[in-house]
Amino acid sequence: GARRAPLPTATSGAAAAVMECVTVVSGGEPAGETSVVGVVQQLRNGVWSNTPMLVPRHGTAFAIYQGRFWMCGGATAPGFQAVATCTSLAA
Repeated sequence: GARRAPLPTATSGAAAAVMECVTVVSGGEPAGETSVVGVVQQLRNGVWSNTPMLVPRHGTAFAIYQGRFWMCGGATAPGFQAVATCTSLAA
């Protein structure tokens, strides 16, 4: 496959999905697991942009429902601080 623009903010435990040619990577933790990455990174037409997350978290995944990304569960602090809330993100 073709090489893409590198992810601007490195993260692990992030949620990622593609919808309508937009790649979205949300949340996660840096390698040291000392904080939560609080941005939604979007790759659109080969260019990354980011916006702050309303509820930063890691250890979760996206579901696509009715044209929106939904992120449920995960943790709101480094390590294990599980939550049961869901957040919707538009693409």
